Amino acid sequence: MSSPMGNWVRILPWVIVPLLASSMNAGLGAQPRVEAKQGSVVITGNATNVRIEMSNRELRQMARAVGSQTQQNEAQQRRIAALERALGARTENLRLFFRLLGEENVPEDQMGVRLIQISERYRSLEAQLQAVPASNSETRPAVERALSQGNFVEADSLLRARQYWRGIAQHVTFRRSPGQIFFPDGWDVSHVTTISIPQLRGISDVEGHPITGEIRFFQPAHEQLRRAFEEVEEAHLLGAIKMWCKSFATSVRPTPTSFALITEEEMPAPHPLGLAFDINCREPEGTQRSATVRAFAEIMARHGFVWGPGPFHFQYAGPVATSGPPNSSAPRGQ
Repeated sequence: MSSPMGNWVRILPWVIVPLLASSMNAGLGAQPRVEAKQGSVVITGNATNVRIEMSNRELRQMARAVGSQTQQNEAQQRRIAALERALGARTENLRLFFRLLGEENVPEDQMGVRLIQISERYRSLEAQLQAVPASNSETRPAVERALSQGNFVEADSLLRARQYWRGIAQHVTFRRSPGQIFFPDGWDVSHVTTISIPQLRGISDVEGHPITGEIRFFQPAHEQLRRAFEEVEEAHLLGAIKMWCKSFATSVRPTPTSFALITEEEMPAPHPLGLAFDINCREPEGTQRSATVRAFAEIMARHGFVWGPGPFHFQYAGPVATSGPPNSSAPRGQ
């Protein structure tokens, strides 16, 4: 009697040789294709010509088996490996993809299409991550962690914030001295200007002194920042801010919460460019990641300010569409 999972995948005879010869990552350069049939799905890896056909029910069975990490026999392992090659994925990727399918409660007849969408989204973000230097000690590990958890929205936000910062930083002329950064052409004077945020008035800084609400920030972000804090106030979430740590800064004193003025890539960091602000930097981590702060972060994200990397760092990621909120409320695998 055959295994109930024995018919998971039918691999056409003409693809067996290229399948065995292909490497695990051979499909990373080309997107797979999916074709829906009556009650089944056909997935083809463009780079490897691996063609896999299975019923929707069989795909559901495979998802449950891989997701639960149950022991598979040799034939089942070969079939799983075939799907990995068609998708250009690794075993841990496939396990993640199937877990996301389960969390989204995708209808059985749509699983193949959604599997391809999740796979392509992951591959796209992973490709963008390769442009982040291995020496990067903040954004890269944060994106890697988000990808491993299937939080594609967070990974995309962090990468967008980095891309926007880099697009500015690589064109700015600067000089340095111990604990300071200078802009000899006056870039900071012309691009980082004062904005009044009345909602911040009276909040303590790192020295325990109440701030006036007058802060310096990247001028093109002013209107978004103003609207964001107005919405925070309307939502009664100003209590999320226990301490205002910094926004624009060109000098730093070494402390446990101090930040780099110049990145590992030898460019001005976000704070000296007026692209970021920090809150609650000396609060316990439980406070930094509280439900109130998370709700605050969702509002900031709608206005173009990304939470992270780090629990108290918010960074401008560029203009946002005014017609509605971006992906902050989308499912994790979007």
